[in-house]
Amino acid sequence: MMTVRTYVGPSLIEGVGIFAAERIRAGQVIWMLDHRLDIHLTEQDIAQMSDVQRDYVDRYGYRHMTSPGITVLEFDNGRFMNHSTDPNTAFTDPLQG
Repeated sequence: MMTVRTYVGPSLIEGVGIFAAERIRAGQVIWMLDHRLDIHLTEQDIAQMSDVQRDYVDRYGYRHMTSPGITVLEFDNGRFMNHSTDPNTAFTDPLQG
């Protein structure tokens, strides 16, 4: 879940993206995995979904960083993060952001 205020708006990268609605300091944590709001899906969960649901998970979900076989689907605007090969944020530790 995002730990800073954000909004979703037009993006040249992917059509829609998440943007900061407040100033962010260098090194500030902007996201943390929150088991209350970030859905954890197993491969079996996804296999049992309809095509429409799987398409949604494929688009907005991502593989959990430290739990193999788990896909995370974020509840909040974090699902609109555009992941770059040259990122300006670190996204490696689910507990540290």
